[in-house]
Amino acid sequence: GRFDLPFNTALQQWLNAPSTTVRTPIYRFFNTRTGTHFYTLSVAERDLVITKLREYSYEGPAFFAFAAAAPGTSPVHRFLNTRTGAHFYTISDQERAQVLATLPGYQYEGVAWYASTSQAAGSTPMFRFFQTKTQTHFYTINAGERDSVQQNLRVYSYEGAAYFGWTSL
Repeated sequence: GRFDLPFNTALQQWLNAPSTTVRTPIYRFFNTRTGTHFYTLSVAERDLVITKLREYSYEGPAFFAFAAAAPGTSPVHRFLNTRTGAHFYTISDQERAQVLATLPGYQYEGVAWYASTSQAAGSTPMFRFFQTKTQTHFYTINAGERDSVQQNLRVYSYEGAAYFGWTSL
């Protein structure tokens, strides 16, 4: 018989469940149209962006996080700014609620991945910047890139560590 029918209706939640013990790569793209970055943990979404959206330049895995809730992690929420086409990411449930309540131009796309709100074993801060002119954020886990942005791109205001991810599996 056809395995896809029972798999899709009942078995997928157990057989295709994301791991809570293994970190997964988070892929980074640069949007040449908006000057912003897009992140995804989905291999299917990564491949779709690579093949269909020419304005996105693939930069490879940027860091690692969890695809499902793991001990000591919280969801990182993803929004699409429908006016600019840029994405916004937050681990703060309060900030998520504020965006939903006050920014109708932001479309909630769901949980992007799971990370830590505090320093955990082997984790590294995810640094967040805000660009007031374009009303967009920039994120990097790379301290060298953070320092370069602070020194050379004065249009970005440093907001500190947004959450903690991992630079390796």
